[in-house]
Amino acid sequence: MDILSIIFFAVSAVFLIVLLHIFAIPVKISAGTKPCAGNYAEFHVIWGFLRIKADITKDKILKVWFCGLKITEKDLLNKDEKKKENAGLSLDMLLPLKDAKNDFLKIIYAFEIEKLYLKLKFGLGDAAETAVMYGYIMAIKGILTPEERVCIEAFPDFEESGFEPEFRCDIIAKKPYKLFSPAIAVYRKVLAAKKCSKIKGGTVNAA
Repeated sequence: MDILSIIFFAVSAVFLIVLLHIFAIPVKISAGTKPCAGNYAEFHVIWGFLRIKADITKDKILKVWFCGLKITEKDLLNKDEKKKENAGLSLDMLLPLKDAKNDFLKIIYAFEIEKLYLKLKFGLGDAAETAVMYGYIMAIKGILTPEERVCIEAFPDFEESGFEPEFRCDIIAKKPYKLFSPAIAVYRKVLAAKKCSKIKGGTVNAA
């Protein structure tokens, strides 16, 4: 087999993998909280060979991994960094995004819930009020429990006040190609909003 044949097969394999990702392999997204693991929030995206994971620890440290490799770690409580990030932000940047509402809806409708799990440990400091709240939660559970994809658990504390939720939601887009057009449209409108904000900021500074 000559070098041209090897290159042809390699390119064909890459092209086939890309097509499979776009048309056949669903996109799975999981988000939730996991206090027992020391994480304030977790976020996972799985699309074929691609893996993106993001954790926010209880200390508000954001950690992001791509295919198992850590690509960033950021302190969300760092005031100096937040000031730099917010320096270029303004309310005007959000206005052009109103036009992207339909694109956002297309992205949302492309997904369906695969699993929803909610576990609550709570107390209102008053036994009677806690009992009433527990009744409301059980009523909601009774409505949603027949749906196999939804699971709700509640554990009331009639002596002390507190709120400790554990949440997980798994969603899936079985036709990922439907995400590309609205996602690109949203991205272009975000860039346009940033560009508009910079132009206005430069005009104000010049004045």
